[in-house]
Amino acid sequence: MLLTLAVPLQQYLAQRGQLAELAGQERAAKKRVAALEQARAQWQDPAFIRQQARQRLHFVKPGETAYVIVDPTPSTTAPSVAPVPQQSAAPKGAWYGTLWSTVETAGRAEPKPAPSTRPQQPTPRPIGPSPRAH
Repeated sequence: MLLTLAVPLQQYLAQRGQLAELAGQERAAKKRVAALEQARAQWQDPAFIRQQARQRLHFVKPGETAYVIVDPTPSTTAPSVAPVPQQSAAPKGAWYGTLWSTVETAGRAEPKPAPSTRPQQPTPRPIGPSPRAH
């Protein structure tokens, strides 16, 4: 009698576990849908759209002056790039040897020199039409 009930009981318990897991997934999906609907409702508001345009795209209203901080010491030299080793047509040796050779090549790259002076605070400049433009 016990053997005849063991298999159905095992299936019943497995299905209950699956139901609990699916119920958790459903709750998570409903939370995500609610969050997306709330975001969609926000994007229907013109004031929210204006706020996002000012924040993300740095838009300004007519008559306002936008300021952008520019680095006072622009780099005149090109960044140093380690030479790329030439690859042969067919890899030599095992794949792990090729992999290790790339690690060794990366280890030989020249380190960037540390800046010797503390950077100065940049001066803000207004964005707008140039004074020369008429």
